[in-house]
Amino acid sequence: MPRYFFHVQDGRAIPDLEGTELADIGNARQEAVQFAGAMLKDQAAEFWTGEEWYMEVHDQTGTALFTLRFSAAEGAANKQADGRAKPAF
Repeated sequence: MPRYFFHVQDGRAIPDLEGTELADIGNARQEAVQFAGAMLKDQAAEFWTGEEWYMEVHDQTGTALFTLRFSAAEGAANKQADGRAKPAF
């Protein structure tokens, strides 16, 4: 079974040194989305610092197969005079 590596860059490099055995690239895409979602959930406060982060998935030969990119930015309409975000509702 092929091994896939999920390397993350979120202001610091977090290499996946072990990888995960999955049946095929379709399963690797699904795993990447689930892993990214879990990271966003667990690191929600850090995500809003405005720095883009990404996950690059490689196969066992080191070939980059695909990249997921994430960023967040406050819109001008969502900021109060003191710079804090105002409620959307």
